[in-house]
Amino acid sequence: MLTIVNNTVLKKYIWLNPVITSSYDETSLIKCISEIGFEIVKPKEKHLDIVLAKYKRELLNTKKPILDKRCPLIVEHYKDRMEDFKDVDIDPILIHVSKELSNRDDLMDGIKYIITPCTSLKKIGENLKLKNTVFYTWDEFVFEHNISIVGNKLENSPIPLGFFDSISDNILKVTEGQLKISKKDLKDYDIVEGLYCLNGCHNGDGVTCIKRKKQ
Repeated sequence: MLTIVNNTVLKKYIWLNPVITSSYDETSLIKCISEIGFEIVKPKEKHLDIVLAKYKRELLNTKKPILDKRCPLIVEHYKDRMEDFKDVDIDPILIHVSKELSNRDDLMDGIKYIITPCTSLKKIGENLKLKNTVFYTWDEFVFEHNISIVGNKLENSPIPLGFFDSISDNILKVTEGQLKISKKDLKDYDIVEGLYCLNGCHNGDGVTCIKRKKQ
């Protein structure tokens, strides 16, 4: 299936976030996506390493605790107290991936579909207005394309708490139910690492259609 934009026929490329690729049988997922006219693409750059290196540089240049900005809902939760944190200008990992794919020369002949695990990351992506790049939650994509393959809901996130362990020993790790932080707590930490959804993006509001396989 091809898309026509301004009389130009465009291919349809899709990037599936790690929650999706970890929740389905790879062969079945590739077959399903291919049958509805999409080509799965992956980034060439190592964005986890890139993002971690950016935080490491920020850590060396501040005495304030750094707020983990990989999760938009964590930033939203603490936005009224940002003066207590070092407000770093570092995009979430998914946004790093999206910018690479949007600008890749080898993908300029198509529309890039970025599949997010939550609506908050989708909104950030849409606000960037990247050329020929659209953002869908997995739930939206599955509904729109009538995808019937059954996934296996993950017990743990593909990117769990502990992302910053290699750059600091003083990390406050918070997730759903642990989000209250006092100023007294903050002064003792280098980084406040947060996953707003319980233990990670596998519990995001954009992947609710993934069901546990029947035994």
